[in-house]
Amino acid sequence: MFRPRIMPHDLRGQWAAFQAQAERVEQARRALLSCLPVGRVDPAPVPVGLDLLADELRAVAAEM
Repeated sequence: MFRPRIMPHDLRGQWAAFQAQAERVEQARRALLSCLPVGRVDPAPVPVGLDLLADELRAVAAEM
């Protein structure tokens, strides 16, 4: 039988912070992808999505 992996108690705060940062980067990535042209809809300019992603990456890196 396999036992489920359990996060050590002293690392739980760091893991939660990492998950929050990863979620912010993922949301910025999704925003960037929404700027890409698909079909007949005029999306936001791609540089807007790139700026958003770059700003979010800088913010997350500053927190590390």
